[in-house]
Amino acid sequence: MLEMHPRGVSNSQLLWRLRSSGIRVAPSDLLDGLNALVQRGEVRHNPDGRWSVIRVPAAQNQKEPRDVNVQNAGKAGVLYGVSASVRSVPTEPPETAPEIEDGRLPDLRALLTYYAATQRQDPRGQIEEYGDRHGVAWQLFHARGHWWTDAEVRVPMERLPEAFREALVRRNTKSAAIGWPMTVFKTAEGDACVPGILVPVTWSIDGSDLRMVPEPLPPSINPAWLKRVARNSKWTADALSELLVSDEAPGLGEIGDRIRNGLATLGGGVLSPGGLAMEMTLGEPGIRNAAGVFLAEDRSFTKGTANDLETLVGLPEAALTETSLFAALTGQTTDATGVHPLPVSDLTDSQLDAADTALSQRLTVVQGPPGTGKSQLILTLIASAVANGSSVLFAAKNHQALDEVESRLQDVVPDLPLLIRGRDSEGERDVSFLDVLNHLAREPTRSGQQVSALDAQSLSVLDRSASKAQGRRDAKLLNDAHLQLSELTERNFARSEARVSPVARWIAELGALFKRRKAGSLADRLSADATEAEVIRRRSELSLLISNLEQAEKTPSSDGDDVEANKRLLLATSQDLTRPTVEQGQWLADRSGDLQFKGTKRARGLTPEDARAVLKNRPVWAMSTLSVPARIPLVPALFDYVIFDEASQCDIASALPLMARARHAIVVGDPMQLRFIPSLGNRTEHSLMDAAGLPQTRRFDYAQSSNSLFDFAARRPLAVRHFLRDQFRSAPEIVNYLNDDFYNGRLVNRREDDHFRTPRDYKPGLAWEDVQGQTRFDEGGTANPREAQRICEILLRLSADATFSGSVGVLSPFNAQVGHIQREVNTRLTAEQKSKIALRISTIDKFQGGEADVIIFSLVLTDMAPMNAKSFIQKERRRLNVAISRARAVCIVVGDLAYAQRCGIKHVQYLAQRASGVRTTPRAPFDSLWERRMDTAMRERGLNPIPQYPVGSKSLDFALDPDGAKINIEVDGRRWHVDQDGERKISDRRRDAEMAGRGWSVMRFWVHELADDMGACIDRIERKYAELKRG
Repeated sequence: MLEMHPRGVSNSQLLWRLRSSGIRVAPSDLLDGLNALVQRGEVRHNPDGRWSVIRVPAAQNQKEPRDVNVQNAGKAGVLYGVSASVRSVPTEPPETAPEIEDGRLPDLRALLTYYAATQRQDPRGQIEEYGDRHGVAWQLFHARGHWWTDAEVRVPMERLPEAFREALVRRNTKSAAIGWPMTVFKTAEGDACVPGILVPVTWSIDGSDLRMVPEPLPPSINPAWLKRVARNSKWTADALSELLVSDEAPGLGEIGDRIRNGLATLGGGVLSPGGLAMEMTLGEPGIRNAAGVFLAEDRSFTKGTANDLETLVGLPEAALTETSLFAALTGQTTDATGVHPLPVSDLTDSQLDAADTALSQRLTVVQGPPGTGKSQLILTLIASAVANGSSVLFAAKNHQALDEVESRLQDVVPDLPLLIRGRDSEGERDVSFLDVLNHLAREPTRSGQQVSALDAQSLSVLDRSASKAQGRRDAKLLNDAHLQLSELTERNFARSEARVSPVARWIAELGALFKRRKAGSLADRLSADATEAEVIRRRSELSLLISNLEQAEKTPSSDGDDVEANKRLLLATSQDLTRPTVEQGQWLADRSGDLQFKGTKRARGLTPEDARAVLKNRPVWAMSTLSVPARIPLVPALFDYVIFDEASQCDIASALPLMARARHAIVVGDPMQLRFIPSLGNRTEHSLMDAAGLPQTRRFDYAQSSNSLFDFAARRPLAVRHFLRDQFRSAPEIVNYLNDDFYNGRLVNRREDDHFRTPRDYKPGLAWEDVQGQTRFDEGGTANPREAQRICEILLRLSADATFSGSVGVLSPFNAQVGHIQREVNTRLTAEQKSKIALRISTIDKFQGGEADVIIFSLVLTDMAPMNAKSFIQKERRRLNVAISRARAVCIVVGDLAYAQRCGIKHVQYLAQRASGVRTTPRAPFDSLWERRMDTAMRERGLNPIPQYPVGSKSLDFALDPDGAKINIEVDGRRWHVDQDGERKISDRRRDAEMAGRGWSVMRFWVHELADDMGACIDRIERKYAELKRG
């Protein structure tokens, strides 16, 4: 607002304009905020009492300090910056997403060239410099004004050291990073000059000036700075990262406040990005209010990925045709062979369907909402591959997902090196293919007789697995045939009903056409105006198929026994697999010696034969995407499978070299949870696309900055998509909320209210604790102290509740609020009280992947909340999904209810509505005309069915004698059992098993069965009823 008024704005004018815009703020809070901006050098308080933004024209730059030779300056202990000018530039509007037509992509090599350039372009790696490289690889500058967003920074080339000018000319990429504040650390090599926060910039030589334009991206923390600070303070790297940038996208000035307060012992002093120091002293460790521009170096953390992508550009196309990369980028594929699922835990139908597809298709995309068993699925995929002699590369953007699956696999095959963790989060494990080859060369060997015995033992288990998989496919085909036949029945009935009204018939035909396009059934072969003869012929085909499938020999269902047998097989396979045979051991020993004699130090020096030899005994590798290039050789189709977890947080470019290493790619994630953070601005991205010769149209479809790996993979023509729909974590009311606000009704709750550990004063589901607090800007972030106090009161109640034995998590989207809550809790709760409820307090980002019986969510927002905090919640709707879905039994929202109900943020308003009251939407007694007809037919026979009978969180179509015979009657048809994507809405097999566990007998009738012979269907019900009454 101040930038819109160059002459300045008075206090009263500013308050009036804010309130006119609907923003209520206390005068004292406004004054505190303005004074903070003055301290940062972004705003000035003029003599006339007006506030204005600091702007420095080029003609008014500070006087350039005396010329000092850069090398001598380093020895003298002072580094001088060059003077720069700052000018505001308009922000370019973001590119909007066009309609994607057919998913086809441009030329393969042009795409790989572009993705490689995106990795070279990102300068934000491990930046750590020394004084003697000042003026060569990096250069300090000083300026006044808001240079880090919507601005350009200019430095006359003649002011720059000659060596730095030469370095600019030598650079192929026009990317750099401005780092601030600078910190001096004492090291064995001398004084290290390490920037704390990195702002990516695009630079160019414009006439006689070096022009730098910051990218419109959030600032990031320099990993090298984090490590240094963690060694020299009480902070851990994760905790410090969370303090600085994990919440509402703070500005550079706010981050400076957090550094100054959080690292006071390191001598932060006044950190003002809008008023940079002209020089930086060495000798004494500490934080300096100085900024430098750092040119991109090949040591960037994306260097390995860029090298891999450039190598792929140079490979002949034939070398890639067997890879999942080729299938994804070209839409072409060769025949893929797969294996059958070998479950090592009880899986749902949707998990088994996804596993069947993933193990046989080139590219599979699995959406797994919270609590739907993604880790279970991934464990089964790995177990199935290993038991069938295949190899797996398991990758994720973060280490938490890798930790979870590694832990589950160790439970099945304890103390065996089946899975190799290439690198863990702490860097304690750092293993490459070369390391493992050398280790295997010294391993004890196993006999060939042991291998033969294992092959004989596994044959029956694998045969049973294949038989089960075929049985599931037959059951699915039978179910689909029933659905299609029922759809024809419904269509035919709709036609006959519509004959009296041409308009009604036209509407029915239009609706049927829309449904067929969405569902993609076999009945699509019949047009909306198919003749009666065509419909009769199609019905006959489906009836014959159903008859043949029902007469086929059924595979016995014994999932529990199979799971245990599968576990035993995986354990036995792993025990032998992880030890080389005598012949393998001799080859490995010879090869290890040869590599050591040649001086091979890196995995890139291994041959394809070397890499495949390693996989024979170590078939599963897990690491982050960016860790792969340095540890696993780039051999096309080296692995059978690559599995990406949390793919919505992964970018495209870093995943492509992994897809080149594997025949099949399985992409697992959830676009409704946390997203990845782009590293490129719109302007830079277009220039990289132009340089690679990519067409001007439909660029959004594959843009690195606009798509997560999940988004990109899901749009590929060859991708087969699956949705994990069974939710096992949360109470029914929580699942219903998630369904309504995020998942369009596709989730199926699998837990009942009586299965939860619930506190005495709450029932399972959502609850709202109304707090009339006040949002304020505190310690560099947004906080609400009154909410923190109320949360403490709730925790005290829970810890004193003798009936509650569950765990509690406290979450907030704002880091400063998490700090308030932690201090309040540490003051008022004893260690014993916190331990009793297994208390964990965190930001939403850090808690993703975790869960607790009770989640307490601090909303923080009130009328007085800063605009950036409101904007953050407005944009980050997915964070509410992550927060609420962490709860098993109860999610307690703490906040100002009146504000939440009128705040104008739709997802907050909806949460307030759901958490503050019970929905009482009446349900009609019949979902369909066929249910009404069946009800009439049963009553004519003297039966007394109860429609929509509640059992737990479910409603039965009909209940017959619920206190005696307990018969559950269900009417099945496409309208009620297929979602908007043409997939089953519910897993009837598991649901029926749950009802049987409650003592109910389930009888299902297809619509086409009711239409063909309603009387015979009622006969079956009567016989079953009589049988159960006899006992």
